[in-house]
Amino acid sequence: MKVWMILALILVWSGTAGAASILVLNLDTDPYDANSPNATSSAATISQLLTGMGVAHTPAFVGRDDHTTLADSSYYAPYDLVFIGVGVNCVIQVAHVFNTDEGQALVDYLESGGMVYMEGGDVWYQDPEYNDGFDFGDAFRVNPRAEMGLADLDQLEGTGIANGLEFDYGGDNCFIDVINHRQGISFKVFENVNQYQEVSTVAVSYQSSAYKTIACSFEFNGLTDGTGNNTQEYLLGVYLDFFGIMAGILGDVNDDGQVDADDVLLLGNYLADNIAPALMNLGAADVDESGAINLLDKVILHNFVAGNISTLPFTP
Repeated sequence: MKVWMILALILVWSGTAGAASILVLNLDTDPYDANSPNATSSAATISQLLTGMGVAHTPAFVGRDDHTTLADSSYYAPYDLVFIGVGVNCVIQVAHVFNTDEGQALVDYLESGGMVYMEGGDVWYQDPEYNDGFDFGDAFRVNPRAEMGLADLDQLEGTGIANGLEFDYGGDNCFIDVINHRQGISFKVFENVNQYQEVSTVAVSYQSSAYKTIACSFEFNGLTDGTGNNTQEYLLGVYLDFFGIMAGILGDVNDDGQVDADDVLLLGNYLADNIAPALMNLGAADVDESGAINLLDKVILHNFVAGNISTLPFTP
């Protein structure tokens, strides 16, 4: 049984316990059929990972030429969190362009207390500047700008809530929007370092008393899994944790957002009966997914932190 299924689903943001309602919305269409989803969309990847984590969600698709479905904020109302994959245009248009009514409906949802992760290569700068698209800059607290070639994606380095993570990028990669954070208001999540060692911001988080957002200009499915925590699944867990949906991350026994020596020490003290179970995340401690927490979990966690084991969960 996956540890994500053991972890309690909680909606911290609303202050009430219970399973969160999640929509995974695909706006990335087939290059030759505006009414069919792109076979390599991020929404499909995110949905597959959530299923593997045991996180209930609703997948949905809206075609490129459908500008009615998303024009009413009641479409989003049943959901606590919405993942939106808009897509990246490479010569042929595949990405949905939000018109004024659609954009305002999403903003209304946010202002009513919603939470949104949205990614798109053109949705932040190119669309509002040249395609009559809605300007989401203020809602997501980003300052989009055009830098020809600057954001061509190569190596993505995490900061803020994604601090310490690194990914090679192998997804769609055509004049990706740069989305600077707003100093002291929103925060960088990923920076891109291109082949010329130029650095640009390509993901930003924002949290207010009303809502939370993550704005991203690269495609989640373009991230290449690496060693350790540098995997799509781990990053999705980080995002869920930011939105208050997940109780923790596998191996993060003390719930501080990092898997390190402090977690090994805490697990050792728990196994020695030196601390109460309430002082740690029990679900995150079962790193071999055996259904029991024992000395083997401590050995595995120690070796993961030491770099001898590349991924969690690990079964000897």
